[in-house]
Amino acid sequence: NDTAFLEAMWPSVVKGVRWQLQRASEYGIPAHLQSTYDSWELDTQDFTSYSGHLHIAALKAARKLALRRGEAALAERCSEGIANATATMRQRLWRSTAAESGYYRAWWNSNETDITALLSGSLYGAVWSFLLGEGPTTDPASMRAHLATEKEYNLGPYGIMTGYNMRHEWRNKGFQPPDKNAGHSGIGLTADGHCASSDGSAMLPP
Repeated sequence: NDTAFLEAMWPSVVKGVRWQLQRASEYGIPAHLQSTYDSWELDTQDFTSYSGHLHIAALKAARKLALRRGEAALAERCSEGIANATATMRQRLWRSTAAESGYYRAWWNSNETDITALLSGSLYGAVWSFLLGEGPTTDPASMRAHLATEKEYNLGPYGIMTGYNMRHEWRNKGFQPPDKNAGHSGIGLTADGHCASSDGSAMLPP
């Protein structure tokens, strides 16, 4: 209820929404963004599930603020952006592995075919969306399926591994995965406790 703070920040919110939507104009998800996973050079990919879920969370929060201020036009632009991003997530990033299961692949790139990389931080935007009272960034069934796949492929003896089959980073750096991870071709750092629990599983209803 801090309306003074909202009014002070509102010009920045509007600029942020415009920037997000402009960067998402080609695919529905912001293109070629760098992120905390800079060692994998995700900005070289057309777009990523990590950026996609954060994009949806940001637009949902901005829409809530716009409605609070009576800015119906901006709220509608946010709703359109959410719908476009949701469609792209399903069409380009979702990889079905079996009936009623699958996961959000780490990235999509127009010059690659069957991308199988699985990033354990993909649903981080959903955490922010829940914390802001805006609910999930995708349907709960897909979230559960994605988290179940993370558990199957990314869970290691010390926690959740950052990435499974993240081929891009290993090829670029000229490294080879250790023998014990053979077949994972690109497992990154083992996440700490915060990262290992950051994908919203605790916030989903049973």
